[in-house]
Amino acid sequence: MQKSLIFIKHFFSILILSVFILSKFTYAQSTLDCSLCHADIHNHWVTSHHADTQNDVAGELAEEWAGLLNA
Repeated sequence: MQKSLIFIKHFFSILILSVFILSKFTYAQSTLDCSLCHADIHNHWVTSHHADTQNDVAGELAEEWAGLLNA
């Protein structure tokens, strides 16, 4: 039992440290960077259905939660 607790502590310590280190080296590129050189492509994307996919998901989840809360 004692060995498994030590293993779990070390595992999560390494996991947290790895996430912290990797977060320093990786980042998402902003759409503002692309729009400076590729304004036509950026404008086409912004006005497409692909630009607001997360809004649809957020709306669907909100409706589901509202239904659960009112039940």
